[in-house]
Order: sequence, then C-alpha cells, then structure tokens
Amino acid sequence: MPTWDERFAPRPPAPLPRLEFVATLFRVQGASGRAMRCAVYLVATGTELRLEYEDTADLLRSQLFRVHNDEAIAELADQWHLALVTKGFTDLD
Repeated sequence: MPTWDERFAPRPPAPLPRLEFVATLFRVQGASGRAMRCAVYLVATGTELRLEYEDTADLLRSQLFRVHNDEAIAELADQWHLALVTKGFTDLD
C-alpha cells in the first residue's frame, strides 16, 4: 500500500496528444484584420480540418475525419472558404 506522501505527491503531466501540422489550405482576413487559416492536422484519432486564427491559434471550427479522405477534406474546406468569402472575408497569400 502506498504511503501518504506517495499518494499525494504531484504526478508528472500527461503527454500532449498528437497534433502534427500537414498543410494550410487557405488564409482569409475579415474586418477585424486578424488572419485566419484553414489547415489540416494529423491527430491521434485521424485527420482534422481546422479553421483557426493565426495569431493565437484560437480554434473556430473543426471537423475530424477518422479515415483520411483528401476529396472530402478539400470539399469541406471549399465550403468553409466560400461561406467566409460570401460574408466579406478577403483571401490572403
């Protein structure tokens, strides 16, 4: 049986989950002037498409693809891009 000190000793932090950047699909900027990007990441549970601010990586939207499917990822990214441009966002290089 562990001692009192062993039970209440600080535990080492858990390892961070896998988050590997793959590619940026598009970048836009709105009225606030903050740049947003749509990027693909490999995560522990599959491939994730993310819409996030570049300056803080604040996540605005995300979609997990458990099976990697380039066509489905590109199609959803195109839908997000069209919705943003329709609302007045401008493309960035």
